[in-house]
Amino acid sequence: MKNSGIQFTINLQDADPNPAWYTVVTKTNYEKKVAKDLQMGIKNAAFKDDIIEVVVPIKEVEEVVTGKNGKPQKVTKAEKPFPSYVFVRARMNEDVWRYLRGVTGVSTILSVGGYLSTMSEQEIRRIKEQCGLLEKEEQAKKAEINREVEELKKKLKNKIGARAEIKGGIFAGYTGKITELDFAKSKVTVVMENSAISVELNFTDIELID
Repeated sequence: MKNSGIQFTINLQDADPNPAWYTVVTKTNYEKKVAKDLQMGIKNAAFKDDIIEVVVPIKEVEEVVTGKNGKPQKVTKAEKPFPSYVFVRARMNEDVWRYLRGVTGVSTILSVGGYLSTMSEQEIRRIKEQCGLLEKEEQAKKAEINREVEELKKKLKNKIGARAEIKGGIFAGYTGKITELDFAKSKVTVVMENSAISVELNFTDIELID
């Protein structure tokens, strides 16, 4: 952290207008509840562009304990390397400040000398890694991609000859015609319009043109 401390009079005029990581201090054992409420702020139309990401630094570890039947069993235990802390990436302004301070369970936002303290991306990444959150994020991304691919497979069925726009790579923005579909590999071949160039792409790199 660049700074630490608690300050109740904050100079928001000098707050970074770009997204930055702030440390929200919660009451004891309120970390998850505060994070859930802040996530609602992301979905809220008023804050979806200002509150970008919320990180709860809780690590889940498995332990082997003796059950009631006398046999060993695995249980999941939550460890808190940073108790009562929730990290929020946001574009700070007066409305966001009031919203963060108004969430039930929030005590304050770390600051020093009347200026909000911020954390670097590297610091947040180390915290995520320490808590096993990077692995969870990667798993969530893969699951989302798999869901997207399955939906695309349904949409692309019988779409040979359909027009599509290329979304990724050096040919992004170009349009063409679908000539081949490989559902086993999730690959699509597109011949670009007004040329004989044929490009093989992932299903997720194209968008059908109605």
